[in-house]
Amino acid sequence: MPWSEYRDKTLGFIAKGMLSSSKQYYSQYLRELEQKSPSIPASAGGFWGRGLAPNSRLRFLTFNWGGSPFMACQYYALRYIANMAVKNIEFTIYKYFQKLQKKGEFIPSPTAISYYHLLDEAFHTTTSLFLGRNLYKELSKPTAYEKLIANWTIYLIQKNFHNGISGASPILMSKDNFSTMDFVYKILKSPVFGMSQREALDWMQQCFCQEHEGFHVALKNYQTLLSNSRRFCEEIDYLWPVNREMGLMAAAGSIDKALQANRQTFDQFSRLVTNSVE
Repeated sequence: MPWSEYRDKTLGFIAKGMLSSSKQYYSQYLRELEQKSPSIPASAGGFWGRGLAPNSRLRFLTFNWGGSPFMACQYYALRYIANMAVKNIEFTIYKYFQKLQKKGEFIPSPTAISYYHLLDEAFHTTTSLFLGRNLYKELSKPTAYEKLIANWTIYLIQKNFHNGISGASPILMSKDNFSTMDFVYKILKSPVFGMSQREALDWMQQCFCQEHEGFHVALKNYQTLLSNSRRFCEEIDYLWPVNREMGLMAAAGSIDKALQANRQTFDQFSRLVTNSVE
């Protein structure tokens, strides 16, 4: 048996064992997936290379989310926080669409797509709010294990997603990393801008490593999301203080911290790009 298959079976066995008192509620969909393949699918690509956790951990979490009514509700608490980030991004575009529509002006396709996507996200947010914040209170009290896994996932979303501000995108609620810098570098080197390696790196140094208005816009957006996330989490009684107060996210919302981290990352990225050409 391959190591990955053995690992996934072991993690699934642990999750099912810890949730054995709720085995009558185990997801029929997961049962069918397990019958088709020894390893259920999971995606860790995320946004710009950012995922909640590696594939093996996502599979483990999937077994948990499909293993009890409480954990199913907790999944929607996690999704609500993610939905709020998307709404935080697209609400400005939504208002711009309405402004153009009111004036009878031309509406670009990307603007229209964002508008209708936000309407879709509003539905997801509403359902996630009810399921994640209210419905679990009508169920049996969560076990110590369920509380542990539930808090771990909220901790992970703070650690891996909502963990800083970006110098490249005011709507990205995560600190800049190699993937972000590589994305910007490829755009600057593309025929659209046609920059040389030196020109691209110079512009990136100004974008990522020097304070500018974009950082302040990003911080404002970040603080709005932090406030909304705290408002949601304060009504969930099983959360640890670090999660109820979104402590990791709050601590990461700093322009000085972003600049310090970006300078280190950019220095490594710049050396890597330069050495790869040589």
